[in-house]
Amino acid sequence: MREMFEIGAGSVIGRDHLRVLGEKNNQDSFAYVCNDLLFAVVTDGCGSEKNSEVGAKIGARVMVELLGQVWASFTQDGKSVTLENFLGINYLLSGVARIFLDKLRLFSEGPNFAETIREEFLFTVMGLVITPTWTAVFSAGDGVYAVNGEVTVLDSGPNNQPDYPAYALFSPPVVRPSRYPFKIRTILATDQVSSILIGTDGLNDLIAAEEKTLPGKQEFVGPLSQFWEESQYFVNPDQVRRRLALINREFVKGDWENQRLLKEPGLLHDDTTLIVVRRKMEDTSGSIT
Repeated sequence: MREMFEIGAGSVIGRDHLRVLGEKNNQDSFAYVCNDLLFAVVTDGCGSEKNSEVGAKIGARVMVELLGQVWASFTQDGKSVTLENFLGINYLLSGVARIFLDKLRLFSEGPNFAETIREEFLFTVMGLVITPTWTAVFSAGDGVYAVNGEVTVLDSGPNNQPDYPAYALFSPPVVRPSRYPFKIRTILATDQVSSILIGTDGLNDLIAAEEKTLPGKQEFVGPLSQFWEESQYFVNPDQVRRRLALINREFVKGDWENQRLLKEPGLLHDDTTLIVVRRKMEDTSGSIT
């Protein structure tokens, strides 16, 4: 996949978390791996819980590792043909889900099992799998994704209660458990993919701020499409984070005549995280750039 696609990613803490006494941590996380296959995941911890960044960080890394491990186990068991067609994502996610929930259960073991889950392991998942033949986006809970420029926003459901995967661990479950907690959002042939972005629901603030100016500057925030259209986000591995930080910085200047400070707040209320993948372009000589 590295020969076919380039990747950018970044995350920033939301301004509302910075205002909390003692400052809340960034409750988003992300992880990805790109070799023969590409697996990418962003997670968003429940904002009302004080330690949900713990589960979000663990969940992103464990999820990416399991996608690779389960794929490898299927291949070793002679089931690679099953994975090669579009139904492969069903087999992959069903295999991952059981182990994923078992690991969350193990991490939460102890006398305060339910409390540990509630405080640390309630997080949403947005995921991406790219294989040589098919590409799929999946999720558990809310978030944002864009495939070939078409943006889809997933809401958090009734009463702002996303379908956190860990809900299935409560007894009785908070939500009725399905065969696996992940929903396939889209699937298409990999040769039809030009760009894909996955992100947490903090991207809603960025989308809404498109026509606003950056704090302290005359430059506009610009559309979400900048992240897959502009090469800077793939050349410099820190550029996505830097752009998000610029959008969300608080600008302060002195009004010396009136002896006061004027503050222009950042534009991202919530923690904001994204991973963007773009097909590498061919230069005029026919080589991949």
